[in-house]
Amino acid sequence: MVRDFLDRASLSGTRCLDIGTQEAISPVVLCRRGAESVTAYDRLSLADRIEAVKHAYKVKFDYINGIPLWKLAGALREAH
Repeated sequence: MVRDFLDRASLSGTRCLDIGTQEAISPVVLCRRGAESVTAYDRLSLADRIEAVKHAYKVKFDYINGIPLWKLAGALREAH
C-alpha cells in the first residue's frame, strides 16, 4: 500500500517524517522520490544501523532517537 501511494505521489519539495523507522526503508524511498527533507525517528537508538543504510544507499536524512514520542515535536522544532 505504501509503495503504491509513493509510486503516484509527487514528493518534490515536501518535508517528510517517518516515525518508527527501524530499518530506514521509508526514508530511503522518500529521499529517492525527491523529498526536500526527510527525518526519521526511533524511540531507541539504531544509529549504527541507520548510518550504514544511509551510506549503502547514498541518501541523506536526519535521524532523531532516544527521546519519548511526546517530546518529538520539540526536538523537530530545535532541529530545524
